[in-house]
Amino acid sequence: MGASSVPAGVDFTSIYSSSDLIVSNSLSRITGANNIHVTGVTHLALLTNSRVQNLIIEALEN
Repeated sequence: MGASSVPAGVDFTSIYSSSDLIVSNSLSRITGANNIHVTGVTHLALLTNSRVQNLIIEALEN
């Protein structure tokens, strides 16, 4: 994405993990977004983790 902030009028959620050793947390936090930090979830596990999946569903419903 490369953006450090979200355009006005756009709802954006970034879910990131301190256990992700591929993408730095600092690159995942976006100004103006709903930034959600999870722990104990690796980079690839972000795709299949049930807690993360529930957070995605919640973000899409709101």
